Amino acid sequence: MTNHLRQALRNTGEQRIYAVVGGTHLFNASADRLERTVAELKKPDLKK
Repeated sequence: MTNHLRQALRNTGEQRIYAVVGGTHLFNASADRLERTVAELKKPDLKK
């Protein structure tokens, strides 16, 4: 998911992501996967 968000930023030239709606497929993710995803989302290039 975070790779897709970064690619969207590169492709559009935008500086920020304004919303992520659906498509995360994290319902059955392990605690480790959730923690790593949240850590990536908190990085400066993906913060609002």
